[in-house]
Amino acid sequence: MERKKRKLHPVKGAHWFSRAYRKGQVYAGRHLVLYVLPAHDKTRTLLGITVSKKRGKAVVRNRVKRWIRESYRRYLPVLKNGKVIVIVAKQPAVTAGFAVLSEEVGYLLGKATLLDEAPQ
Repeated sequence: MERKKRKLHPVKGAHWFSRAYRKGQVYAGRHLVLYVLPAHDKTRTLLGITVSKKRGKAVVRNRVKRWIRESYRRYLPVLKNGKVIVIVAKQPAVTAGFAVLSEEVGYLLGKATLLDEAPQ
């Protein structure tokens, strides 16, 4: 099956984050928590990433967000459409490496049955 090129669509608006926390399905890992909610637009999947100020200074928080975003991009071609995904970093995510976070993002997406097929 040919992999399709897809674009990353960020969550815009705090209401999506609060709605995901209240009504979304929760999948927790050691470093990350994944919230999944059905989207109004069934043609794309929205991604929101949260790293609390308790996790460290801005440089640390932005590094964790970049790593999570890049990990998510790896699974984008095989991701199902029509969802709002919010990923929250736990404290261990700050000391974990990129490979660990990437593996956990894939594990949580698979656990939430958001992948059409296994990534290559």
